[in-house]
Amino acid sequence: MTDSSPVPKNNVQVVQAYYQATSTGNLETILDTLHPEFILYEVESLPYKGTWQGHKGAAEFLAAFLKVWENPRMEDLEFFDIGSEVVVRFKLKATAKNTAKEIEMPITEFIKVRDGKVSEILPFYQDTAKVVEVVGC
Repeated sequence: MTDSSPVPKNNVQVVQAYYQATSTGNLETILDTLHPEFILYEVESLPYKGTWQGHKGAAEFLAAFLKVWENPRMEDLEFFDIGSEVVVRFKLKATAKNTAKEIEMPITEFIKVRDGKVSEILPFYQDTAKVVEVVGC
């Protein structure tokens, strides 16, 4: 008899699936990778500041982020399993809608996984003042 149950993913695979989903831009695909009690923390100096909770919060964050940035993309992703979390380093490239200025900035995110879904994201921008300058707020 063969076991047909899905093979559980490790935390890095779960997080990689989330980043792959974000690259599609499809909200439903992104939400499928997020835990129902998902939480995202964005620093107060950013135009999409605040604590975003649940699938509704994730959708609202994405809408707020896309009001600021055009053609956002993450490049050179690196994933590090540190036991209780996955650390992801990447370069954000995007164009600010208000100013048409481009940004290229390293970002590091600390990500928690629960029940095979991304449950928490804590991002660290290399230079939030640069984000504010490029966006023009």
